[in-house]
Amino acid sequence: MVTAAAVLSLWAGISVSTHGFRSDTNPLDNLQASPSDTMPAAAPETFRQAQALETESRSEEAEYQTLPMEKERQSAKRLQVGAGDTISTLLGGLGVSARDIHQLLQAGSEASQLYRIFPGQVFEVSLDSQGALQRLIFEESAARSVEWVRAAGSSGNEFVASVKEIEPERELSYASETIVKNLFVAGQRSGLGDEIILRLARIFRWDIDFVLDIRAGDAFEVLYESEYLNGELYRYGEILAARFVNRGKTHTAIRYVDEDGDSAYFAPDGTNLRGAFLRAPVDFTRVSSGFSLKRRHPIFDRVRAHLGIDYAAPTGTPVMAAGDGTVITVAYRSSSGNYVEIRHANSIETRYLHLSGFAKGLKQGDRVAQGEVIGYVGSTGWSTGPHLHYEFIENGRHLDPQKVAVVRDSAISDDERIRFLIHMDPLLQQLNHFGESHTNVAAAQ
Repeated sequence: MVTAAAVLSLWAGISVSTHGFRSDTNPLDNLQASPSDTMPAAAPETFRQAQALETESRSEEAEYQTLPMEKERQSAKRLQVGAGDTISTLLGGLGVSARDIHQLLQAGSEASQLYRIFPGQVFEVSLDSQGALQRLIFEESAARSVEWVRAAGSSGNEFVASVKEIEPERELSYASETIVKNLFVAGQRSGLGDEIILRLARIFRWDIDFVLDIRAGDAFEVLYESEYLNGELYRYGEILAARFVNRGKTHTAIRYVDEDGDSAYFAPDGTNLRGAFLRAPVDFTRVSSGFSLKRRHPIFDRVRAHLGIDYAAPTGTPVMAAGDGTVITVAYRSSSGNYVEIRHANSIETRYLHLSGFAKGLKQGDRVAQGEVIGYVGSTGWSTGPHLHYEFIENGRHLDPQKVAVVRDSAISDDERIRFLIHMDPLLQQLNHFGESHTNVAAAQ
């Protein structure tokens, strides 16, 4: 019988969690490092000597650049930004003078972010025995902080900023799962966070409707980067490759960055996965009414054409432009309520009705990109509840948005094809290997 340990020994560098794999191996790295890429570790004594010299150097530099530390109080104060706080109210509440605050805000380009602080952010403040500001540390994120220290000099009224950044460790990760209920439940069961589950859905959203098309037995696997700080997950990196099996059909996506630096997801044959129009311009909960030439109207109780799709969603849910285009109407009408019309290429128009409001500043003539928020779900006009009524019109003729053929963006060009294939092959090998190892481990358990 194959044991889990035996299976794991097949792939060096991979650690197995309950739901997936992690590896610090980049699929594009060479398997062998050149001699110039490696360096023997320093002997312990040599390291201690170097560390002592570095500490002494830093101490001299700190003494030269800043006022004597004995002027500071022994303990710094940590302040968390609350609603309505500004840097002036935070520091003023500790008794810091307006002069000190002004000097701090003049301390170079990094100080500009102090004008825009948000609830939840944390500052560490050190004052001297006279209550004068000596040091301010802004913990911008787990990987980056900015420190302002009162500079030494004739006046001592200036602050010098320094930035501390920690480079996260990047690892290759893998997850897979079979869907029983829906994608989000399956994704969470595989150990993925909601952010990367949503990104996975967005990659395939032109081919799969994740509300209407998902069935029990569908499955996914995803190869992605994870970034770690101090051994803990800091954030997700890019999805490098993914597969999604929906109703027996396998969809594969490869992330590729072309020579111009533009990134997109492609099928193995080079087809661009991005379509000219979204399958649905809103994250909806259900289709409350489909496209029909004969539908009994819920308000007027008579049969009339329903030339669009009604997507039920909570009031305030963002509504996105289905494709790139130009806004031709932002208005209110008694029947449509607040509505937007967009003109696209190839004599196509899209309409968005019953909005609770429009995106800030949206006006006629604006250029909008696919996925850009143009308004918010509402129930204005002739409506019985919050929903988006969406219409798709080509050459003046209404079409069922759910049956419109997907028009793809540009495929991999002939000039890029060889480069794309060289990039794709190791990713697919990694995806296949992780999948086989995951299956074998599950069987062994």
